Amino acid sequence: MDHTYQRPLQLPAGYSVLSAEEMTYTEGGAFSINITPQQVMAFGINVTVNLLGLMGRYAFQGAVSGMQNALNDGLSVGDAIGHYWGKLNTWSKVATIGMAGLGGYYAYCQARSIYLSIKNLVDAFKNTYNEIQAKKKAEQEAAEQQNCLPTLVALC
Repeated sequence: MDHTYQRPLQLPAGYSVLSAEEMTYTEGGAFSINITPQQVMAFGINVTVNLLGLMGRYAFQGAVSGMQNALNDGLSVGDAIGHYWGKLNTWSKVATIGMAGLGGYYAYCQARSIYLSIKNLVDAFKNTYNEIQAKKKAEQEAAEQQNCLPTLVALC
């Protein structure tokens, strides 16, 4: 009787031979999720930023459409703002103030970023100019020393 272990092993035509080291890195088709805390934090930040952006756009659209409706009804700008503010409930007023604060902070951050970018650019130009001036001065002093050298030799 022929036993299967006595015959040579028959493999399919498209097989790959893996060493023992390579076998340790295969997962054998198992489902695994490798999520790092940094990825969870990045996801949470993205969700928060997108949610705040969505709420801000919705609040801004609501305010603009409410103001347009009030102005179309013949109210002045001040009366339209008062009418719109009067229609808001307490939480809407809190959200409006909060979103206005976030908008103000965003404008401050953008203005500061622009200021720092311009300041860094001006500083870079100043530093480059000063380096060029220092290099010219050093070259000029070196040339003067070379010109003085023959005079000193002649005096000796």
